[in-house]
Amino acid sequence: MSSSDGLSSNEEYVAKIQAHLADLSSGIAGTEQDMDVFWFLLGGCLVFFMQCGFGLLEAGCVRSTSVVNIMFKNVMDACIGAFFFYMLGYALAFGNDDSSKSHNGFIGNAKFFLMSNANGGLQDGFAAVQGFDPYEFAKWFFQYAFCATAATIVSGAMAERTQLVSYFVYSAWICGFVYPVVVHWCWSDFGWASPFGGTDRIGMGLLDFAGSAVVHMVGGFSALAGAIVIGQRRGKEATEDGTRLFRFDEGANPADFTGHNKVFQTLGMFILWTGWFGFNCVSTGTLNGGGAKVAAKVAVTTVMGAAGGSFACLVSDVIWQRFLSGVEIGVEPSPAWVAWREANGEDTADPPQEAFERGSVYDLGMAINGVLAGLVSITAGCAMVEPWAALVIGMCGGVIYYATSSLMIRVKVDDPLDAFAVHGMCGFWGTIAVGLWATKSNVAAAYGQTHADNDYYGAFYGAGGDQFGIQIVVALTVAAWSFVLSLACFLILNALGKLRADDANISFEKQGGLDAHEHNTAAYAK
Repeated sequence: MSSSDGLSSNEEYVAKIQAHLADLSSGIAGTEQDMDVFWFLLGGCLVFFMQCGFGLLEAGCVRSTSVVNIMFKNVMDACIGAFFFYMLGYALAFGNDDSSKSHNGFIGNAKFFLMSNANGGLQDGFAAVQGFDPYEFAKWFFQYAFCATAATIVSGAMAERTQLVSYFVYSAWICGFVYPVVVHWCWSDFGWASPFGGTDRIGMGLLDFAGSAVVHMVGGFSALAGAIVIGQRRGKEATEDGTRLFRFDEGANPADFTGHNKVFQTLGMFILWTGWFGFNCVSTGTLNGGGAKVAAKVAVTTVMGAAGGSFACLVSDVIWQRFLSGVEIGVEPSPAWVAWREANGEDTADPPQEAFERGSVYDLGMAINGVLAGLVSITAGCAMVEPWAALVIGMCGGVIYYATSSLMIRVKVDDPLDAFAVHGMCGFWGTIAVGLWATKSNVAAAYGQTHADNDYYGAFYGAGGDQFGIQIVVALTVAAWSFVLSLACFLILNALGKLRADDANISFEKQGGLDAHEHNTAAYAK
């Protein structure tokens, strides 16, 4: 065999090896994409399952005569949200992430109805070779579940007195416009506040890993607008002229407005907590390139934030009622004793000594909402703070929730689920807390080394106040955007007479509540 024949044989051998390596590399890349698609689908399922948690929590916090209504609204929330996010929302949020389209930092302008503009023309979104790949569909599903969460938050704040038609309208408004625009600002490739954006962004963008601002502040501040416009719930009690008393009117019975099922509330909270791991962990967007390591740490910080929020909220409540409320222990019989006697139709006159002997009352509702407050607080920084800092952030969130909830009662804003206190204020706190406690290494792992190298991380770690300032500016902008646009929607509905479901002389409690009025049925058989 000549030397040229040997050389030719070696070249063929090398070429075959290179071809096999190319096939192997292509196969690995395909497997990585499949893993990321599955990761998004898993997260989307967990976040979507939170709708069950919201349903149980809200049903437990309202009166028994509004359970069917609140469950119906949760069903419609998922359906209306799907339609409008498919038709408009996803396009406004991520639609100009295509270099072939003109883009701007305010709003998206492509991919309506999940149709791609690849190859210069409108293509079938289901044909991967013509536009979308499976990752895009998985991303839509994950983001849809987020969108539905933002809309559901509002329904709790306006429970027990809202017409269904108005719910349909504002759910479409939030899912189709209000929420997607904020997503575009903060999470798209070209948003003015996005860490993934271009040169037109503010600093290095908002660091909101899983949505304290983008999801929870949008829902929370929209809920505040709705609760203010629609006004308080009415109870059973009436004045001499028959006008029903509002929740905070003098003479109104607080028991008329008590949530009817603590078991529902507790189960709902645990389902939400479970779904939150999908919310936070899967916001890595990938399991590759260190994504799995970030997700593992996020799981720990999520737990610590929730635990800290519940503990701090419960302690705040005990300290207030025991030492600061001004109620003298032993002077009047225990409210729990009175409520139990009244529920059983028994006389409360001449209470025995044991009726006066009570210590601190441990409120299950406060423990539940404290968990949610801690979860909302840690959502923005879950990938960027250490576990001990997550505990501190969660504890601060629990105190902020408790103070805000008390303030809402003092100013007579009726929010049955404390939606603004939990999602609005704790979302704001969680967003700005990133500017204090985010570490350089964690920011680099979550967003890339460029952010860390430019000192865009927590002020407590020596980065200065630039990122903290960005967090405050964007959070205030999101709050104003959500509140003003939602306020306009609710004011229009109210002016058209399509907001409240009752009037001054109707007591839904005596007539079967919203379940009978809107659905002609009841949640429980008599």
